[in-house]
Amino acid sequence: MPKTKHRERVLFRACLEAKQPFVLDKTNLTKDERAKVIQTVKEAKFRVVGYYFRASLEESLKRNAGREGKARIPDKGVHGSHSHLQLNCT
Repeated sequence: MPKTKHRERVLFRACLEAKQPFVLDKTNLTKDERAKVIQTVKEAKFRVVGYYFRASLEESLKRNAGREGKARIPDKGVHGSHSHLQLNCT
């Protein structure tokens, strides 16, 4: 797993250039973020399959509370992500 955004981009680009199938497990909160990734992947002639798992803020906070160490995100971060999430897809 890439641990930095730079490494993630390098690996993403390498998969596209090598025509290597991949799974991008990433939270793309806004329509624009998703559109950029989808456009890039489609231009490389890949098939795009997207999944969204609905969870309320309360469910997300509860699930996050069960995490330990670096896996646990501060509640402020969960609230912030929730406030930026755009569900409408284009």
